[in-house]
Amino acid sequence: MRKFKLIYEPNTLITTFSKNKFSRFNQILKLLKNSSQFIISEKKTGLFWISHKNKGDWHETDNLIPKYSNYKDPKISIITKVKSIENHLASIETSKRVEKKVPTNSAVRLFHVSNMVIKLLLGSAKETYSDYKQGNGFSVKGKLLGNENIEAVNQTVKLLRGVALKFAQFINLNNIGIPIELSNALNDAKKNAFAIPICQVHKLMESEFGNGWKENIFAYFCENPFAAASIGQVHHGILKDGQSVAVKIQYPNIMKAILSDINLFQFVNSYCRIFPKGLFINELLAELKKELISECNYENELLFLKYYREKIIPTMNMYDLKVNFYIPTAFNHLSTKKILTTENMNSENTIEISSLFQDNVKSTFGLQNTMELRNSIAESLLYLTLHELFIFRTLQTDPNPANFLVDLRKNRIILLDFGAVRSYSEDFVDDYINMIRFAISGSEPDIIKQFIKMKFILGTESEDFIKLHCDAIKMVSEVFKYSPSPFDFSKSEIVANISKIVPNILLNRETPPLSDIYSLHRRIAGFFIICSRLGAAINSHKIFNQVLEKYNTRRVKSTPN
Repeated sequence: MRKFKLIYEPNTLITTFSKNKFSRFNQILKLLKNSSQFIISEKKTGLFWISHKNKGDWHETDNLIPKYSNYKDPKISIITKVKSIENHLASIETSKRVEKKVPTNSAVRLFHVSNMVIKLLLGSAKETYSDYKQGNGFSVKGKLLGNENIEAVNQTVKLLRGVALKFAQFINLNNIGIPIELSNALNDAKKNAFAIPICQVHKLMESEFGNGWKENIFAYFCENPFAAASIGQVHHGILKDGQSVAVKIQYPNIMKAILSDINLFQFVNSYCRIFPKGLFINELLAELKKELISECNYENELLFLKYYREKIIPTMNMYDLKVNFYIPTAFNHLSTKKILTTENMNSENTIEISSLFQDNVKSTFGLQNTMELRNSIAESLLYLTLHELFIFRTLQTDPNPANFLVDLRKNRIILLDFGAVRSYSEDFVDDYINMIRFAISGSEPDIIKQFIKMKFILGTESEDFIKLHCDAIKMVSEVFKYSPSPFDFSKSEIVANISKIVPNILLNRETPPLSDIYSLHRRIAGFFIICSRLGAAINSHKIFNQVLEKYNTRRVKSTPN
């Protein structure tokens, strides 16, 4: 029997139960008046058992039998309420996150990075010398991945957050070419980043909502965050009216930390030249800086969230989707530049899309992670990606799997995090679509003309270099070409082949691409990787042509008013 421990104020609890018609309610009313801690447990029969805490021990007291014949009836709000907050109250069941301030001073952040590097070198030297003394030879190979070194990387990323955690997300998504030990360490850092001290949470909430914010706004506010990201952490709360919400709180001075990291990258590269010239690192960092500064203003994210919820997602009904999309409701009066409050979507009904990357069984619901399910999700994601870009000239450019929740019961994908939304000009989208069309047709002269127009190349480079570009775009366009069978991402070598070409392009590129390309290609690459790890096989040619047909007949303003 799985238990969900809930901690409310006693009066709130009694009110919650009073609104629902359960038998034997009077038998436990006295208990509720005298205790603010109890457990609700759902059995497969639909019964709810209550346990109370007495002298440190939990004791089962009684069961509540719904008078309604169908226990899933929405009128029984307590059932919905329990399930909707289960994941967010997981922090009560698990150990509390470690609290540490985000270092924002450039020198301090550099110190932590340097300290990590020193630990890596000393740890490697120590293990190498130990092997040598034992007669195992002298080899540094593999020593960088010792347990102490991996832990040093993990702890540093969890502490720094900001750009460091963004990098960890990128590495975890791609999962290509790095040792499994390092991948696991970065994945752990992403999921278990340190929380900021609760005093900082209180200070920020008070500065945004005034004294008495907790009593005035919330019936319940969990001080232990259930998620931590690169620029903020998320707390679960329940409003006075019973609405379960997710409260995203920005780390104090995180913008200063981001700017410090970017300046550090530029400084190191100017002296060490660790990045290839063709990467045009200054242009790349300038674009990254612009994106992250925008993400640090939650009012921008609120604007785009509403745009997707009210404009983009409703128009997805023009396609025959097997899995639909949902955008959480945002609460304007509880959102500011540094705080974003939305409907809480995490529950036992939802899982991250990454949970479907392997053949897991969601036994709780008797639902298997089938190929049909994964294919349907991949189809919907491709429809969404093309619909965003072609029809609305807007794109959510952060393909982090944590931004896609799968609601198993309602058969839908819940979209989260709209901080990295970008809008593109009509000319840019037209040119990009034409480039894909030329690549599908295989016409290299037309591809080259389009490359020059979009500033991928100057046209004066060597024939071999230009051909590399042509080969790359033709590889990507394979997914949209006609085929009598579905395109199988699990067997496709596109990502691997592109990875082999990119180093040669970076060594010889003479001009930086348009700034819009960076974010666009990040989303496209993320789509390919997610579909590959889902093992999906879909009719992508059909989907491309359907959206392209809508594009040819439809023009929609791309930026929200």
